[in-house]
Amino acid sequence: MKLNRRTTAGAMRPILVVGAVVCTVFGSQSIANAVAPATPGYVSGYAGANAGVVDAVAPAPVVIDDFTTGAYTRTLTDSTEPVLAYQGGAGILGGARNTKLTNGSDPRRTPVTLDVGSANRLNLTVGADQEVRFDLSYGYTPAGGQAPLDFDITRYRAFVLHFHAVDTSKHPSWALLLHSGSSYSQAGGWIDGGSGPFAMEIPLTSFNHFAGTDDKHVNFITLIIQSKVDVGIDSIELI
Repeated sequence: MKLNRRTTAGAMRPILVVGAVVCTVFGSQSIANAVAPATPGYVSGYAGANAGVVDAVAPAPVVIDDFTTGAYTRTLTDSTEPVLAYQGGAGILGGARNTKLTNGSDPRRTPVTLDVGSANRLNLTVGADQEVRFDLSYGYTPAGGQAPLDFDITRYRAFVLHFHAVDTSKHPSWALLLHSGSSYSQAGGWIDGGSGPFAMEIPLTSFNHFAGTDDKHVNFITLIIQSKVDVGIDSIELI
């Protein structure tokens, strides 16, 4: 379903609303640590304590990352092991992000570059015939230690990814993992946007939960994108 949201400048911004999507992406064996697909036994739907309850006053949106701080650039050529890095910044939930870049397939030995935290927000530049995965995780310190968020998401409705531009001709895929309690929940699918700015909503009702999750105490948030094309993201928020 595609809707429109009016930006502060008055222009209409396309919004893609993700339905109850089961995470079956990241099946490529060339990408290390792929997310396991959903299997029978998952509990479908939102498990928050306030599921089905409408707040009289909606909470203010929470910025997960506006990509204006925590500058970092890394270029890889040829297939490599995942490269981990940590960046601190004021516009990041918990004060720091963890990035992981994996150049899963690169037969032409062309470079892939992840640039984040600059004036241009987040940009992934992919070379010919590459298959690249990058992870963004929250709940860490700038030095790389764990700093669980202990964040209650039950009063919110959806995560929103604000993309600057994505070439969707080769079907980039995404997964969003919420680690809480003794387990985690996840949602996933394909990015279906366009050459101009657009937003993708991921309703909390679309997440599949393993037993043991607790949405009142989410400790780590991880966004994974696997792509053969360039990706630009302006911000991530919870509404």
